[in-house]
Amino acid sequence: MPDWVRWLLAVGILVVLLAIFIISFVLYRKTPVPKGCEEFEKPSEAKCHGCNQTECHFNLYYNDPVEKAKEEVQQEQTEEQRQETQKEEN
Repeated sequence: MPDWVRWLLAVGILVVLLAIFIISFVLYRKTPVPKGCEEFEKPSEAKCHGCNQTECHFNLYYNDPVEKAKEEVQQEQTEEQRQETQKEEN
């Protein structure tokens, strides 16, 4: 088999796989949300903070690196304030 046929076959396979991906993605996006699952479509901060599963992939608020950094800074500030109040008491 000549090399140009192999290249053509490889490009053809990639195009077919890409077309399958695009078609399946478009069909997935057009699929309506099942009844009873409307509330799970978009996570909210209130729902996520009420949940103790911080490793959940739906928990956008605990997995956000900016939020984690803010929490760490707040924890450091509260620890510094505690240390200052302890020094003042002594």
